[in-house]
Amino acid sequence: MENNLPKVIITCPHCGAQYTLEEIFEAGDILGWPTDIIRDPLNRIIYTGYAEGREPSFTSKFICDYCDKPFNVDLKITATASKEDEALDFSNTTVSLF
Repeated sequence: MENNLPKVIITCPHCGAQYTLEEIFEAGDILGWPTDIIRDPLNRIIYTGYAEGREPSFTSKFICDYCDKPFNVDLKITATASKEDEALDFSNTTVSLF
């Protein structure tokens, strides 16, 4: 049986009620709505513009559905990139046999 619990659980600091990330944040709140992404010659992002009022936000105020007390949620996001296995990298037309 597969564990289907959410990967992120937010707990009310007052009563201990638990919430999923989606109950407190909307995708657009976290990702924002980028309109312009400008890169330098090395493809590093040097500027990102967002639609007016649609910048990403990693904080939220929430009122608990169970104890009616307000609390703040600060979201911290990390991402890790890794190379694809060479056998699955179809951008190359050749594959090493070793």
